[in-house]
Parts: sequence; C-alpha cells; structure tokens
Amino acid sequence: MAFHHSPKIITDGLALSLDAGDKNSYPESGTTWTDLANGISFSCINTLTPFSNVSGAPALSFNASGYWQSTGGTSQSDKVNIAGDTTVILWLYGYDLSVRKTIFEKVGNTYNSYQQEIAVTWETAEHLSWYSRYNTYSYATTSALDIGEWNMMAIKMSTGEGAAARTGFYSKNGSDWTSAWTSRSSTAITKAGDIRIGSGYAGTVVDGAVGAVHCYNKMLTDAEIKQNFNAQRSRFGV
Repeated sequence: MAFHHSPKIITDGLALSLDAGDKNSYPESGTTWTDLANGISFSCINTLTPFSNVSGAPALSFNASGYWQSTGGTSQSDKVNIAGDTTVILWLYGYDLSVRKTIFEKVGNTYNSYQQEIAVTWETAEHLSWYSRYNTYSYATTSALDIGEWNMMAIKMSTGEGAAARTGFYSKNGSDWTSAWTSRSSTAITKAGDIRIGSGYAGTVVDGAVGAVHCYNKMLTDAEIKQNFNAQRSRFGV
C-alpha cells in the first residue's frame, strides 16, 4: 500500500482510497481511477469528468453525465464492507446545487441502494443525507457544505449485519463526531454491488468536484478523523 499524498493518513482498516491528487491513483487523464488500498479499479461512465485544479486542488469535476464505478464485481467491492462498521470520507468542492443527486452509493442488487449498504445524496440545501437498511430505511443528514470551498465531509455507522440498530455520525473538516441517525429497521443488511461515485438512485451530480474518497472497515475515532483532516487540509486550502 503506497500513499504519496501524505504519510499521516490513517491506514488501519483502510479499504478504499481514491485520490485525484496522486498520480498512482489518477494519472491526470484517462478513464481509470485506481484505489490505493486494495487496487480496486474504477471506470468513468459516460462523459469523462474533467481533471483540473479546482480552487488550487487536483480534482475531478462533475458534469451531469460522467461518474465513476468500480469494475471488479462483488469480489472487489465486498472488500469495502459498508454493511459492517464503516467510515466514508468525501473531499468535495461545494457548489450551490439546484437538484439533489447521489454522490456515493453501493449499487443495489436486490433492493434499492438506499435499502442495502449505503446511498449518499447531495441535497440542494448543500448537506449530505445518507440511507441504509431494508425495508423502511434508516437515515441521517450532515451539516451543510461550504459553497465555493473544499470540505472534508465524513460519515460513520456501526454494523448493520445483524438485528442490532445501527448508529450513525458525521464530521465536517475533522471536527469531533456528531450523532445523527434515525434507526427504523432491524433487518440484517443484504450486501450490495459495485461502488459508484457521482451518480446513483437519485441521478448524476451536476456541479461540484471530488478530490478524494476514503472508506474504512471500522468507525474512526475523533482523534483519527482529525488526523486524516490535518494530513490533507493544506492541499485543499482548508
């Protein structure tokens, strides 16, 4: 596992690490984005999301068409177990969105994505909402992303692989975790399929940009999420 963006990012439990600013992950062109943790390959679907410096940071910009999806099938996507204890970190450049769209999900292969492992929606009020579990999905929302700035928005959940209620939390820019979860189901989660970034059940993201995506097969602590933020904040000018 080689990380050139920073020696300080937490690697314990790291299951997915996509970084537009690391040429080993994205070589500044092409339709392949490679995960640095498990070697999961992502392909751009539809119109390529352009690579550029967005407010000083290397990033891929959304364009209402292109999105990224893992290509290794469940043998690869299962390495990112969002049905269990999990943390998802998204470095996003905030825009004034006019239509809600899906920013991150594991594709539903039995039910809708938001009724399986996870679906995360970027809302018009600039916050993220996320959903998990069948049948009456559980859900939560984050605080709002800052428009015209880079934001590190993170969410975490306890396992939903059994009947116990999941717990959910969010953190913005390395802040201590804030509890935010409404549990409405005790049904054990059915594992989902491929991982998508920039599209899903609510459609393809129109504006904004993504700089990095990190997923963990564990719930990061307050100290760990702060460490991750401090490891990358200078690159994103936050």
